[in-house]
Amino acid sequence: MSGPTDLTAAGGLQLFFDFRSPYAFFTAHRIASESRECAFPDAVQWRPVSIDMLLSLQSGPSALATYSDPLCPAKRRHLVADVRRHARRYAIPLRRPSRERPDSKVALTISLLLGARGQVHHGFRKAVFEALWTRQLDIDDDAVLAGCLARDGLGPDIIQEARSEPSLDLLIDASERAYAAGVFGVPTVMVGSELFFGNDRLDFAVEASTALAGLQR
Repeated sequence: MSGPTDLTAAGGLQLFFDFRSPYAFFTAHRIASESRECAFPDAVQWRPVSIDMLLSLQSGPSALATYSDPLCPAKRRHLVADVRRHARRYAIPLRRPSRERPDSKVALTISLLLGARGQVHHGFRKAVFEALWTRQLDIDDDAVLAGCLARDGLGPDIIQEARSEPSLDLLIDASERAYAAGVFGVPTVMVGSELFFGNDRLDFAVEASTALAGLQR
């Protein structure tokens, strides 16, 4: 992951996300739509991390350790109902992913690689979120990823690079560093050393970022 070793030194508003999270999708949607009304700072720093790895680190010493589903049946039913409410509020035609456990590692690693090279890829991120959550596509499929990359005029060569073990190590490192900084789930926004977890805390994060920017002037 690009950026300083100490994530709290990066400044601005950092958004930790995984394409697998519907709440991260809602947050990305809000940033894209509400920024037109100057509700958000221009310089949002996007930090791809794996929610699976964060959960593994909570239950064991390794980002690749096995973990059990943290949601009991009652909480899972609540989660599904809550996601549907959010989708209605934001007028998003949400559809359940075709795979029970979508694999987002390659898509996240592509985002990491592009970010490390300073390549703007807002279109790719948006396309991956939409492919998973509104089009029921498999975001681990090369053809789907190639189509998402094309949204930014990018070729598909990076897909195989992202599937390599050294590239996967980048995602492991990014997730471990985020966890060490206090990130335990997504979406999480970091402003300075302060963390705001969940789509419903986004407004608090923006207020904190605005206040911090005022102090630094």
